[in-house]
Amino acid sequence: MPRVLARPLVLAALIALPGALAAQSTDVPETHTVKEGDTLWDLARQYYTDPLLWPRIYQMNTGVVEDPHWIYPGEILRLKSDGAVVSVPADPAPVSGDPAPIEAPVVTTSETPAEPAREAAASEAPVAAEEMAAASADTGDVFPMQGAIKVAPVFRADFDDNFRAITRAEFYQSGFMTEGKSLTYGELLGPVAPTQVAARGSQAARLYSQVAMRPPAAGAYQVGDTVMAIWIDPRGFGEYGNIVVPVGMIRVLDVSRPEVIGEVVAQYNSIIPGMKLLPAEKFNERPGVRPQPIADGPEGTIIAFRSKDVLRGIQDIVMVDLGRNGGLMAGDILEARRTIEPRDKMPAVVPEVVARLQVIHLGDKSATARVIWVQYPDVPVGTKWKVVSRMPG
Repeated sequence: MPRVLARPLVLAALIALPGALAAQSTDVPETHTVKEGDTLWDLARQYYTDPLLWPRIYQMNTGVVEDPHWIYPGEILRLKSDGAVVSVPADPAPVSGDPAPIEAPVVTTSETPAEPAREAAASEAPVAAEEMAAASADTGDVFPMQGAIKVAPVFRADFDDNFRAITRAEFYQSGFMTEGKSLTYGELLGPVAPTQVAARGSQAARLYSQVAMRPPAAGAYQVGDTVMAIWIDPRGFGEYGNIVVPVGMIRVLDVSRPEVIGEVVAQYNSIIPGMKLLPAEKFNERPGVRPQPIADGPEGTIIAFRSKDVLRGIQDIVMVDLGRNGGLMAGDILEARRTIEPRDKMPAVVPEVVARLQVIHLGDKSATARVIWVQYPDVPVGTKWKVVSRMPG
């Protein structure tokens, strides 16, 4: 089935006007069936008259659209929801191309307009509760009446229980911490022409191109093995080591020569000669299994973000200081929380949820998670988190 490219949107700042957040028009259908040539950008322009509202369609359809870069003919997308959501998701790693192994900055922003207050005329008879509920529905003006108070966070992406299982691509792209372990690496030598035995050079490998590899001195590759080309972030994080960033997956084709030949089967970033290689871990899929809410889950701290952005958005990758030995499981949901300091005569210190995270990859004493919901995007390293939903088993 042909892929339909949805244009990426990376903004330094996004200003959401009240008019752009106007309620979905009554003439907008409930769903849209994707046809060849459609993009989320064009669908937002067609149905909401503003292409910048394409994240609304993505946020309502995360169970269907795994990567906002790609939508497919025949997919049925929801166009209406109970709440307005405007959220720019993090730009996923490219399927192909030759960017540097550094992610682009992303800003997540949204606004949920408050409903203007309505007062019944004193001369009218009392209105039944059902009639008042209907009257308070989404019938307000786009611009509130003079004197009305409008309260809404500047940055917000509403959480609508849009949990979905971790995908194979997310697992392999997420990365992990070295945790001070002595890992045994192979080496990527470079692309090869079909008639060559091996080749070296500075040319980057592409998706489906063949490459020459050197196995680690203490190991060997077998035909059918899958290895991961990686880039290691030079930043160190104490006992948790460095962040390993996957850039592509290579399947072994030929081991009959001194230099092993493989084929690039997935590309997340630039695959450059000289990069290190690690055997790919096994992905354990658990279809239909959902995390269950718990009251007293484990707690910990965010120790690093994979990107160096200041603001955090949906799909950003987070490293936390608890892993397999601490009882975490892939699929667990964490709440990142900050403390509101007392102001004036405020009597108590109040913890506030700023983001929700989903665990994707586990180490022994650290874990990798992705941001699935954001209340405030300024989430710093050191932010505390707590497990609020745990995978069974």
